[in-house]
Amino acid sequence: MKLLNIFTLLLAALVSYTSAQRCIATLRPPSCIGPRNVGRGGRGCNPRLMWYYDGRARQCRQMRYLGCGGNTNLWCQRATCERRCRRR
Repeated sequence: MKLLNIFTLLLAALVSYTSAQRCIATLRPPSCIGPRNVGRGGRGCNPRLMWYYDGRARQCRQMRYLGCGGNTNLWCQRATCERRCRRR
């Protein structure tokens, strides 16, 4: 039974770690400053929908991120972008 509990905990930790790695913003701290920048595509780049803060409109907008490069105005979730940036 102990072995099953340990295995379950290890599996849960692995799932949590891999889901955190799917978001590029976890690799570098995001910011609310900077223009929309979709980055660049290419081998090893994983395109996905992301969010950026539009300072003129004072709102977070969705964009298709090409998977590599770009700036730090790049958010994985709209709710996080709004919580951090709309205070400005």
